[in-house]
Amino acid sequence: MPKHLADAAPAEPTPAPAGPRRIEIESFGGPEVLHLRDFEPRHPGEGEVLVRTEAVGINPFEWKYVAGLMSPTPPDFPVVPGSESSGVIEAVGSGVEWAVGDEVVVRQHLGAYATHRTVKATNVWQKPASVGFAAAAVLPVAGGTAWTALRTLAITADDTLLIVNASGGVGSAAIQIARHLGARIIGTASPDSADYVRRLGAEPVAYGEGLAERVRALQEEPDLGPVTAILDLQGDEGTAAAIAELMPGLERVTTAVGGAVGELGVEKFRSIPDDTRDAISLAGAGGLVLEIASSFSLADAGYALALSRNGHVRGKLVLRA
Repeated sequence: MPKHLADAAPAEPTPAPAGPRRIEIESFGGPEVLHLRDFEPRHPGEGEVLVRTEAVGINPFEWKYVAGLMSPTPPDFPVVPGSESSGVIEAVGSGVEWAVGDEVVVRQHLGAYATHRTVKATNVWQKPASVGFAAAAVLPVAGGTAWTALRTLAITADDTLLIVNASGGVGSAAIQIARHLGARIIGTASPDSADYVRRLGAEPVAYGEGLAERVRALQEEPDLGPVTAILDLQGDEGTAAAIAELMPGLERVTTAVGGAVGELGVEKFRSIPDDTRDAISLAGAGGLVLEIASSFSLADAGYALALSRNGHVRGKLVLRA
């Protein structure tokens, strides 16, 4: 069994190598398989751009990928983890409308843990001038995923939405987007995160045993009303039990994680690229802000993934390129 990423300790400050560099893995495992190395960025071909990275967003998928939990077949190593980032275009290939110097946001599977990455131009969006690089780097996955979920549920101003795990990255984005759509929101949260969820615009409710009863009690509030849709971002047995109690007569339920909730027949949703665009646009208008919990250098990527694996981070983690 690979060493758990959660066993990692903070690394001593490491002098950054000169020139382009990236985090590579040559096998699956724990923090020890992540290596910071020099590399030569590939010049963009047709339909591609080369982006100099300013910040990288960290997501739970990445520690799972590095540990070997997400790839059914071994990839061609070395692999560079990460999907979302922000930066400045340094070179363009043929057939693209971007220009050198454009500030952009990127979402493309793998390759983000690097000072430079060559990506498809279709996976790049304009970074709003009002949004900093770190704040922009964490928008594509959480913001795009949340918007797809709410589009799947067809949320409107007539809805009262229950979000399970409302204080996480996707949950935080979903609250703000649902507010933008005019909906009322109830969000499950720990006692420590209740005020945070309330500040975002949702009525917090404690998760755990008795969740369904607590949600029913909140539905009596005149400014909330009956729950009309459920977005599950947890997927565990406790959540499944509560949703099973609330589901009779409720057709609009979706999940990001499957698990025990999937056994109820709840289908997972899939991200749509246009929803990433809409999330970035909303952030540019000031309607979507994701909290940055901590930022780290590329050399400390193993420790950052360990924090992500522990699952007790409120807000997003960022790597500085």
